[in-house]
Amino acid sequence: MKVRVPREVPVMFAFDAAESRADGWGRWTRLHPRGGRVSTRFRLEPGDRVFVSFEAAGEAFDEVLAKVERAGRDADGYFEADVRLEDEVNVHRLGAALRGLVTRAGK
Repeated sequence: MKVRVPREVPVMFAFDAAESRADGWGRWTRLHPRGGRVSTRFRLEPGDRVFVSFEAAGEAFDEVLAKVERAGRDADGYFEADVRLEDEVNVHRLGAALRGLVTRAGK
């Protein structure tokens, strides 16, 4: 199940302190239980491990470990990155939240 995000859903991301990289933010442009696509001005590269924090369908997801699978720049210079959540508990939580959102939208 993939959900096209109907509005901007902010996402914060942080790197491990050992990375010595600045934390950043962006927005989800696609969201599914295993992660989604992030649009940001901050550099993300394939293989990066980040901690993402966001809210979806009324559920807070704080500092969930994720991995950048693909990344590149779009025509406007933003980074578009496919991010995969690596914490199975939060994958299940996000799936349940999105299913609830889809169910409510169908009523």
